[in-house]
Amino acid sequence: MNDFIKPLWFEKFYKNWMEKARGYDSLLDNSDIDIKLSSYFDKFFTLFVIYNALYVEATILLKRRDNHQTDEYFDSIAATDFVVKYLYARNLYPGLEKKCHSEIETVKEILEKRMFAIILDQLTGEPCFEKDKKLLADLKDGSDQKCNAILLIIYNVRCNMFHGRKSFESDQLMILTPVIKILETVIEILYKKVSKDIGIPSLTRIKQPK
Repeated sequence: MNDFIKPLWFEKFYKNWMEKARGYDSLLDNSDIDIKLSSYFDKFFTLFVIYNALYVEATILLKRRDNHQTDEYFDSIAATDFVVKYLYARNLYPGLEKKCHSEIETVKEILEKRMFAIILDQLTGEPCFEKDKKLLADLKDGSDQKCNAILLIIYNVRCNMFHGRKSFESDQLMILTPVIKILETVIEILYKKVSKDIGIPSLTRIKQPK
């Protein structure tokens, strides 16, 4: 895909998938709990499709910008560490704090009270509370650690939902509600940077909802 077509394709991709994600908003307060739960799951997965495309592109741009040397690509690192390196925590965290302060505090409370396990053992599916404890400590640390912890939480929620053997349960809304808001904000910040770097004209970039 050449450099002229790629920005146009990327903008169209972003617009189409954001419209799909927003299409679930009217169902998030549905009185039917099954419809409500499935809509939360569907919105999260739809948003993650966008996030996946963004962090893959950010990884490429990071490598070009910083001559980032790596022959290995790990999805979990691209979705977390590379995004922080690409955006810089000093640019990412203020936006998250401004738009998602209450959601971040909710996630802290969930971790403090062990209301929901974020990191699960890959083989047994059992909670890894010591790793969750480290996430909580990082959420209370400096901006670099906070940003990495926030992105790790998003990525692990995705892994638990995608690879887990869980059915829809109402208590999952406890973590999905704040994480969806946080993910939307990360996407907004990351898209703004990526779209600028790949050459989408500022006048045609998709306007973000307030």
